[in-house]
Amino acid sequence: MLITIIGTLAVIFQSIRIIPQVLKGFTTKSVRDVALSWEIIGTISTVLWLAYGYMLVDYPIIIGNIINLICYILLLIQKRIY
Repeated sequence: MLITIIGTLAVIFQSIRIIPQVLKGFTTKSVRDVALSWEIIGTISTVLWLAYGYMLVDYPIIIGNIINLICYILLLIQKRIY
């Protein structure tokens, strides 16, 4: 039970840390200060974590990384548009 709680908290905090950057990009219409390499590495990392969670059938990892993947995709779209 403790392992699940720790894993869930880790995924929540991982998701929370990227959401402000996505919101800031939408409000300022600028993601110039966000490195493209950071976004690409984050996207690859998230896809790998998502695959790992899928193979383990670990729903906190799956759900958290779906949220992260959506955020990284939004950042990449913002980078392209702005």
